[in-house]
Amino acid sequence: AKVKTYPVLFSGKITHSVFNYLTQKGVEPSEIYQITDLSDEFLKDPTAWLDVAKVEEFLGNIDSKYSSLLNDQNLVASIGHASKELKSWGVLDSVLRMIENPQALFTQPQRIVSYFISPAPPIANLKKTPETVSFDLPITFQEYPCVCSYLVAAIESLPRFFGGDFADAKWEGTKLTISWAEQQASFTSGE
Repeated sequence: AKVKTYPVLFSGKITHSVFNYLTQKGVEPSEIYQITDLSDEFLKDPTAWLDVAKVEEFLGNIDSKYSSLLNDQNLVASIGHASKELKSWGVLDSVLRMIENPQALFTQPQRIVSYFISPAPPIANLKKTPETVSFDLPITFQEYPCVCSYLVAAIESLPRFFGGDFADAKWEGTKLTISWAEQQASFTSGE
C-alpha cells in the first residue's frame, strides 16, 4: 500500500544551502543551474517555497554528481550539518542566534518543521522527555530520502547556533526522534 503523499512545498532554505555549500567548494554556479529546472533566483531564495519533487530530484542529482568529486559519501547530510556556517536560511539564521536554549526550540517541533515544509504538516504522537522529543509526520523518509537526509542533518545542527554540540536526529518511516545533550541533565540525574 502506497503511503498517501502529503501535499507540500519545501523551503528554498534547502536549495540555497546546497548552492552556497557547493560554490564555497569551488563548483561554478552555472554547473549547479544545469542540474535542475528550478529557476536560478528561486534556487538561491531562502524565502521561496518549491515543488517537493523538484527539490528531491535536485538533491539527488547533486548527490550523484558531486559526492565522489568532493569525496563525501554523505554530501546532503554534510550540507545540513554546515547550516550555521553557510548562513543560507535568511531571517531564520538571525532568529536562531537570538534563541538562548535549544531545548525550547526542540520542544516545539511544529515550529522547526514549519521553517522547511509548507504548509506545516500536522504532528502526531508527540512525546517529550528532558533530552528527547519524538513525533510522527505524514511524510516518510522513503518518499523524500534526500530532503529528509538534509532535514535530519539541519535539525542536528541547530544547537550549534547557540554554541552547543550537534543533536542526534533519526527519521524512521514517519517518526522523527531528536535527542540532545543537556549539561544540566548530567548534574541532576547524578551521573
